[in-house]
Amino acid sequence: MNTMPLKFSFPHNISGIIIAGGTSTRFQKENEPWQDKALLTISENMNLLQRTVTVLSEICDEIIVVVNNSIQVLLYSSTISKMDGAVKSKVKILKDNPSYLCSGPTLGILTGIQAVKNNFVLLTPVDMPLLSSNILQELISNLMDSSMIVPYWPSTGKIEPLTAAINVRSLLESGLLLSLIKRSRADDIHRLVPKITFLPIASKYKKIAEEIFTNLNEPELLPNLNAIDLDFFIPNQSFSVENKFQRKELNELFVFLQEKLFMQLSQKDLEKIFDLATNLFKKENYFIVGLVLYNLNDLTSKDDKNKTDIQSLCFQAFTMEAEKWNRNKVGFLELHSYTDALDVQNSSSKQQTNQALKSKISSLKGKMHLKKKNHKKYDMDELISNRSSKLLVKIKRIIQKSESDFNKENSSSYETNFLWDHSYRVGKIAYTLALREGVNPLIPTIAALFHDAGKFVLGQYHIDNIPEETHSANIAERILKEESFSTKEIQLILSAISALYNDQMDCNIHCQIVHDADRLEKLGLLGIANFFSKATLRGKNLSDTLSSSLSRELTYANASPKTMLTKSGRLFAIEKSKKTILYFDGLLEELELFGLGKFHSKKTLLDTGEEIILVVPENCSQCKGEYQITITTEKGIKCEKLTAHFSCNRCEEQYDISFCLPIIN
Repeated sequence: MNTMPLKFSFPHNISGIIIAGGTSTRFQKENEPWQDKALLTISENMNLLQRTVTVLSEICDEIIVVVNNSIQVLLYSSTISKMDGAVKSKVKILKDNPSYLCSGPTLGILTGIQAVKNNFVLLTPVDMPLLSSNILQELISNLMDSSMIVPYWPSTGKIEPLTAAINVRSLLESGLLLSLIKRSRADDIHRLVPKITFLPIASKYKKIAEEIFTNLNEPELLPNLNAIDLDFFIPNQSFSVENKFQRKELNELFVFLQEKLFMQLSQKDLEKIFDLATNLFKKENYFIVGLVLYNLNDLTSKDDKNKTDIQSLCFQAFTMEAEKWNRNKVGFLELHSYTDALDVQNSSSKQQTNQALKSKISSLKGKMHLKKKNHKKYDMDELISNRSSKLLVKIKRIIQKSESDFNKENSSSYETNFLWDHSYRVGKIAYTLALREGVNPLIPTIAALFHDAGKFVLGQYHIDNIPEETHSANIAERILKEESFSTKEIQLILSAISALYNDQMDCNIHCQIVHDADRLEKLGLLGIANFFSKATLRGKNLSDTLSSSLSRELTYANASPKTMLTKSGRLFAIEKSKKTILYFDGLLEELELFGLGKFHSKKTLLDTGEEIILVVPENCSQCKGEYQITITTEKGIKCEKLTAHFSCNRCEEQYDISFCLPIIN
């Protein structure tokens, strides 16, 4: 059904796309819990996502919310479920399509427009709390025969790239080319579409337009939006810019790029791309030429005889494109064309300085009052290397040596590297959890990297009945002193390691983060991959692995949300637990379908009230009898250990499985 008010003469059903896959990095405050700004409450117990959905629901009969990961799916589905039934029934939450090679807003737009059922789309980011349905209605009503229409400031040439009305049929093909070339800037699609229209903002709304399209921090302005009439834009002053596409050459380029994707390009391939680009340049397809040659420049060695020609034509393409936007007074796209041109020049071997180009870029930014965005970079390796350039290398070396010594001591025919891989992944997860918990990530991340350093002391596993965390802490203390960490830092790191499985010590927030990171690394799809990798190197086939180890995996997956010590850890565990159980349920079903073996998953409550899952073969492999199970528990070095004894009721076949019980918190 068409949900648009009758006073708008737009005769088509409309879809809405909300770009909500960002990581909210610029929104974070140091040492405060991670805030997903889409879930920020802004007014009347309504968060940003709910408000954006509400605004679009007044116009659209379906709304696609594009997110980055399954945790966002979980959180956003929960918040949408609390909305009015008529509104929430329109909403579908969709993860970014991993088959596209771009990222950021471009990936979100492509994912969304591939999924919509209607040809006409309203696009908006999730973080514009002042956006109104009136503005969106005016946009879609003026789309006409364009591929895209965007808000435009006549006095400066600025546009709002992520609030737009779109004709899907005329945009999708252009967008897919961006995916192949791995471009991700928000306005790349605008520079590539066959026809884009710029809808000028009325001068009386110039000031509030800046708030509507750029400001997240003043929700008190929301009541004033009711004063915006239907003359926010000036339709009779709108104008369009067309790109002179050459369908045949573009199709040839698209097919060629698809065929050669990720492949090593021969000299003949490079020459063909350059020839295609040269022909497109002659036909004024400047942006496409610039994109293709920019990539080609990266793939060309410094000694290649054609490199100078590639850089020269690429630079010309972007500057010619900039001049086109200048003639049309679209400063925002002119700015990014010149920025690309400057990047090309800076990458040349001559490292030429073009002061005139830099001056143009600075002037355009000043005219549009564009501020440099503070993109916070969150990276574990950078955090540690900034504190100690040798620390990661030292931790890696000592852990790899301990595992190598263990393999030699136990006459292993394989040289494995599991322990460092595991430790590094736990460090990465701890880093993420620390940010989300509002904790400086340095202490828990380093503790996570060291937490298993003492597992194979003297080439053995628990040879002296001393907890491995004690050995890990001793190793950490020595290396951290060598790297000049302060006494306080060392104490905090050692405490986080030593208290992991020690009931006599306080497991503070640093310890809790390491604890949860260690468990999350063994859960979900990552955990499944490790599960089978370890089984293979231990020489076990699939049936033996499922019989001996799957009970532990499913028991831990089932209990995992209750074993986490942090709020963020529990959130991740809920999602990862579902994936683990769903995968193994499907695997057992498939084995039965093809007659490869039948296993039953039996849930059992222990006397302590803990729930375990035992994976039981339907029949004994020797006589086809049935297994009977006896369960015992005993206190181990660092856990309560369960042993399940399987014995056949017909023959003497029997075996045991043992694992530590999950510690429920």
